[in-house]
Amino acid sequence: VDESEQLARRTLESADPEVAHAPKLHLKTHAEEIHALRARWKNLQHLGGAADQSLWHRFDAALQISHQPLAAQQAALKADRHDNLLAREALLVTLDALPARAEFANADEQAAYWKEQMRSLDRFQLAWRQLGPVEHTVPHAARNALQQHLRSSVERVETPLREARLAAEAVREQLIARAETLSGEASDNLQMRDATMRVREIQAEWGNAARTLPLARGVEAALWDRFKAATDAVFAQRDAAFNARDIELAGNLSAREELLGRLSTLGDDAPAVEIQRVIAECDRAWSQAVEVPRGAAASIDARFGDARAAALQILSNKGRQRWQGQCDTIAAKLALCMERESEP
Repeated sequence: VDESEQLARRTLESADPEVAHAPKLHLKTHAEEIHALRARWKNLQHLGGAADQSLWHRFDAALQISHQPLAAQQAALKADRHDNLLAREALLVTLDALPARAEFANADEQAAYWKEQMRSLDRFQLAWRQLGPVEHTVPHAARNALQQHLRSSVERVETPLREARLAAEAVREQLIARAETLSGEASDNLQMRDATMRVREIQAEWGNAARTLPLARGVEAALWDRFKAATDAVFAQRDAAFNARDIELAGNLSAREELLGRLSTLGDDAPAVEIQRVIAECDRAWSQAVEVPRGAAASIDARFGDARAAALQILSNKGRQRWQGQCDTIAAKLALCMERESEP
């Protein structure tokens, strides 16, 4: 009896905030102590016979006082679990109000619908997790029905979403296949001119698909990596073709510059035969159709015309000088003949 009265006193002191020296009450341990005291009383009853009723009343009264904090905690826990159950049921009502299927007039409506479905489902799941584990927060009798309701409600929304995502994933796979095929074609034909345009078209289709229905983060990332690798390969092959083309055009321009250099080095001291030979060789080489950088074509042609005209002028001057020399020689011969004829 003294132990039960001491337990009751400790309980009252713990419940009184003004008692500073009272020990902190641990309800689980407290309940175990009450149960142990009742068990000891029963054992004493069997061993020593029935006790005085006044002692039993004092003992029972002390235990009832000690049990009051437990009763209060159990009542509060019951109320909390009931409130938690009501909050979960309200969440399920909101989830059940979402349309599971819909018809779309255009891609924008479809994108808006799926985005709202995913946002609503995410909000529901976040709010549900914030209510804590079901096994610890709702009445035991209501758990099975609540879990069944949860599964059916979530499945009703997730099933069409999952089906739509599988279809969207198939579309992504088709786009990846097209990009990989284009990459192979570009590898076989580096001069394929429409490769970039076709890649841009595929990229635009991917962007539209991603906006219409985003996939799960991991799936989306894996598919995007494969798609990006295929499109990057096309651009790399295009860049390689452009670089090779630039090298070819630069080589053609350099060959043209060499021809200009040969014409430009012809001077007045060069023999006429040499000038004629160089002009003929440069004309034959220049007449061969080669492509040079677009911005340099007109300039190089004009410079070749000027250099060729200058070489022809040198050759013309040499011809005139030769003719003049011949005329001077004939005039000298004629003067000599006339001088001789005038002699006796």
